[in-house]
Amino acid sequence: MKIREVSIEDLNAVRALVKGPGWNPPTEVYWRRLWDENPAMRKYGERTDLPRGWVIEQDGVVLGYLANVIQEFCYRGKFLSTATASSFVVAQEARGLALNLAMAFASQRGVDLLLNTTAAAHVSEIFQFLKFSRMPQPGYGSIYYWVTNGSGYVAAGLRKIGVPRLPSKIFGCVAGPFFAGLDWFRGRRLSYRPDANFTYEILELSAIDDEIAELWRELCERGDKLTVARTPEILRWHLSIRDDAFATLVKARIDNKLVGYAAIVRSIKPKLSLVRCRIVDLIVQDDDPMVLRGLLRATFDYARRAGAHILDIQGLNQSIVEQLLSGNPRCDSNDGWPYLFKSNVPDLAEELSHSESWYPSALDGDTSLEPAPEPE
Repeated sequence: MKIREVSIEDLNAVRALVKGPGWNPPTEVYWRRLWDENPAMRKYGERTDLPRGWVIEQDGVVLGYLANVIQEFCYRGKFLSTATASSFVVAQEARGLALNLAMAFASQRGVDLLLNTTAAAHVSEIFQFLKFSRMPQPGYGSIYYWVTNGSGYVAAGLRKIGVPRLPSKIFGCVAGPFFAGLDWFRGRRLSYRPDANFTYEILELSAIDDEIAELWRELCERGDKLTVARTPEILRWHLSIRDDAFATLVKARIDNKLVGYAAIVRSIKPKLSLVRCRIVDLIVQDDDPMVLRGLLRATFDYARRAGAHILDIQGLNQSIVEQLLSGNPRCDSNDGWPYLFKSNVPDLAEELSHSESWYPSALDGDTSLEPAPEPE
């Protein structure tokens, strides 16, 4: 067996490999977007010859795969190149080489920071053995969500446990209003009405401009938190990588000044017929509670109008999570530790061991970069 860099010729073998654990298989278009159209890969990859990933190969058969996703972050006013491990999968007969595959990722040079933002429990153990540290916000992996369409949500839940599509849809239509009323009674709603000087606008990807980038630069220039880069080019790349996703931005203003925004991705889980709107990025100036609640209400209203069944959110810094809990969301907890890091920069690892040094989001690493599901 040998470990070598992945190539486009490995696509079909990798597709077959990742279907084993039930993951969405990549397409050639997805791979080219992930690497060739990646602004950070163009900036850092050509200069340092960074790999796109690795495979385990034996007698011409691919038995393992690990993707390498390049991004740019900012910390204390400086830009950092970052590599993220993604789609780590190894066939049963090659499990003994899983550590070697992880070592290929961990030993790469030319980047300042190494991440794994979606590590399963057994993968987390491998990376911690390689001296990766836990990102010090343990609630990062939890998904918080609100139901925006009770009928569709109930029907999807029934589909998940094996009820056929037509009966689940009929029962969902009957039980949905009752379910929505129960949620309302339990306070699982985003009914906040912001002040009159708070306004918002909903924009498509083409409308991403330097105004949003400037809001991120203010966060970056304060210098006390690690944050992923959010230039217009990077945001458009990240939010359009999935074929089945439709991305929208919500800009929030107070007295016509931009004070926050949320990026929403609408997607469908075909097997469940579940339509989901996910908040993949959220920046609020000074973490203002009024702006945050206004943005959440605006995104909730948008999700309902867009025909979504749930609005969910994952991967935010702890101060924002504590505020959004006032909306009493449902929560799918993750008891593992999916976000791990290791630094090639002296002293950076020590600084990042403190929770206040992070401003995470679902734009970090590959948290929201999975391929689209195959059509049924």
